[in-house]
Amino acid sequence: PTDIHNLSGWGVDLNRDVLTEGVIVSNPIRGHNSFRFDLECRRIEYDGEWRKVRGKIQVRLFTPSNAQSWEAIEALSLRYGNLIQAPVRFEKPWVYRNPGSFDFRWWLEAINDISWEGKIRNPGVVRKLSESQTSRFSMIVANFRSRLLRGIERLYPSWSPEGRVGAVLKAILLGDRSSLDSDTVENFRQSGLYHLLVISGLHVGLLASVVLFFLYLLRAGEAWRAGCLLIFLATFALLVDQRAPPLRASLMIAAYLRARYLYRDRSVWNAVGFGALFLLFHRPAWLFEAGFALSFSAALLIAGLALPILQRTTFPYRRALFHLRDVELDVNLAPHLAQLRLELRMIVAWLRAKVSFLRRHPSFCEQVVMVPVRIVLWTADLVLFSAIIQVGLFMPMAETFHRITIIGIGLNTLAFPLMTLLIALAVPTVILAATVPILAALPGKLLFWVTSALLALTEFRGEPLWMSYRTPGPPAWVAVGFALAVIAIASSLGRSRRALVVSGCLFITFAGLVVSYPFAPELPKGALEVTALDCGRGDALFTVLPDGATLLWDAGGREQFGPDIGRWNPGEEIVSPYLWSRGVKKIDIVVLGEGSDENINAII
Repeated sequence: PTDIHNLSGWGVDLNRDVLTEGVIVSNPIRGHNSFRFDLECRRIEYDGEWRKVRGKIQVRLFTPSNAQSWEAIEALSLRYGNLIQAPVRFEKPWVYRNPGSFDFRWWLEAINDISWEGKIRNPGVVRKLSESQTSRFSMIVANFRSRLLRGIERLYPSWSPEGRVGAVLKAILLGDRSSLDSDTVENFRQSGLYHLLVISGLHVGLLASVVLFFLYLLRAGEAWRAGCLLIFLATFALLVDQRAPPLRASLMIAAYLRARYLYRDRSVWNAVGFGALFLLFHRPAWLFEAGFALSFSAALLIAGLALPILQRTTFPYRRALFHLRDVELDVNLAPHLAQLRLELRMIVAWLRAKVSFLRRHPSFCEQVVMVPVRIVLWTADLVLFSAIIQVGLFMPMAETFHRITIIGIGLNTLAFPLMTLLIALAVPTVILAATVPILAALPGKLLFWVTSALLALTEFRGEPLWMSYRTPGPPAWVAVGFALAVIAIASSLGRSRRALVVSGCLFITFAGLVVSYPFAPELPKGALEVTALDCGRGDALFTVLPDGATLLWDAGGREQFGPDIGRWNPGEEIVSPYLWSRGVKKIDIVVLGEGSDENINAII
């Protein structure tokens, strides 16, 4: 009954500011003319009395464009844990009432526990009552996160040409996407590399691999490796903004390591299921969140398809390369693998006979032969892995982002090693930048070039149009058929060749329906229809003529969307979802008003 969610039922006049006292529970983000932060409410005043409340609101502290206002806000030095008091204008989060629109209000309340948006018009009315009203542990975590962000900002200032690299690193390492511009986000989407920009299980897996590699170099025992890895992953999950994916991946790794430590059989399927059940118990609303669906779709594709297929194709060849000189191992391998080892030994012997230097260095001669073979197998692993994940995510990507990116198969093959190198460099570099900045200068240069190479991949624009294009989300029956076909393929692998062929044909059929979308749009015939889209103060009219021709008048406008919005685009966020919801793939005539050229680019 004391939750701030019930504010409108307490008789509070929401047309006036309400004096509110609360604790800042997120690091304030500075925008063009405001600061934004989450406030955990403690008390509110109405009818001359203070009332205890609980619950979070998202506050925007507006700062007029004058030096006195900025001096006032900087003098307050607002940060995580501060107890403040200020008059707040409470408003419900804005929702655009168009079919297909993202329900921002539901997302804030169900995922982030935020029921209201609050506005503070004047920084001069804000009073700081206490420096810290949160636990010491929370303060340590928040302060360390702030130091890491400042370290990235110190290496790559936002005002400099390197600022784009810093924005990408903030998103990849800490889940802070507030500094990203719309062009960067769209480039990652078009190239099929958007999953690298958001914290996901891939990041956790790469981090775990890097940590284990260094622990191996330090010759740590298995128990020490497992303990250090879990501590590192738990710390990472606490520091990032988007905690569900790293928490899910960390839980899966913890379950896997615990089973290994107890000498039990280890099932990736069980680890994925354990992570899902734990997260849904903690936050059931995640079941209906797109990020949760994409994250677990990728995890299940890896467990059910990618690993079994790789174990039947490239993994046996990779295992056959170990201990090449040991002839006795040949009898334990399949004939074609034993033949491969025999031929490689013959090549090594031939090179030693021809080159005297290699005759004197037999180990080096063996590596000359083995390294190219390992590179070929490693490349085949990456191509297969990328293709399985990219094709398996056709349906959820079309449903969520309305985009098919076939080119992502090739680009992901190049991006995975770059991403591994980036994370291996970024973690120590950013920690050094936050603690001993002078030591971060040289690795910071290397990290800049690696991140720039990743950005260059996203800006590749030489592909044909059919390799990356927009499409409406598939009908429900196609989505169900696609998912069942994937499950059937995973179930029949290694069991029944006939069932595998049948399920493969079904998958090809449903995947073809997803990528081609041969369905007619839901438009009236022989009638004039005019739809005014809810765009706030912007304008967008969608018209269908009696002959079936479609017209779009304007694309959301630009007036009400200031620089604080950042990468938010009304064409992409308002107009496109409505058109996709009706299955519209093309518009015959577009009439643009002033300032809408960027919006229409986002639609197409």
